[in-house]
Amino acid sequence: MKRTNQFARTDRDIVNAFLTLLDQKSFEKITVADIIGEARINRSTFYQHFQDKYAILELLQETYARELGDLINSFTTSDTFFDLEQIDRIMKEYFAKKRGELKKLLAIRTETVNIEKMMEEVFAEYIQKNHFLHSDLELAMFSGLLVSFFSYYLDHPEIEDNFSSQLFTSYFDMTLQFFRMQDIPQAREEFLALIRKYAAP
Repeated sequence: MKRTNQFARTDRDIVNAFLTLLDQKSFEKITVADIIGEARINRSTFYQHFQDKYAILELLQETYARELGDLINSFTTSDTFFDLEQIDRIMKEYFAKKRGELKKLLAIRTETVNIEKMMEEVFAEYIQKNHFLHSDLELAMFSGLLVSFFSYYLDHPEIEDNFSSQLFTSYFDMTLQFFRMQDIPQAREEFLALIRKYAAP
């Protein structure tokens, strides 16, 4: 069905009703009847938009995957890999609006919905696209660290201004320690070159 403006508004009403209900009860206890009542629509209207409550979750996951992809792409500037001050500002603005919703959704796991895993996949795709890591291990380490980064922002509204700098310093230290343990001097030097290239002021 073509998503007209009215159709999109009803979508939003249903999603907002679902999110409101998550404040009142667990996902497992929410029924389609609950959503219909909260959204003030009839059952046939609901099923014109969503197959079930799981479809609402899947839509929310797709929406956040798109938003987070746009968000991390906005971190990159023409001169540096990451502008850390810009990251702090963007993250605070984003989570000031989205913190409540994401915290609710991160607590839900289904066969098709796992927000934390989705975040890792979004970060991994971005990292691979920019080709600045050497191995699958580094990719897994860094994408996992970014998930921790986002999760920390969710749980700490009054986060310190230089948190992103602390995070990336910790990552660089961890990676260099790994190279030392594995005795990979060439990879270590290449990694240091990347730091100079992308993280220099």
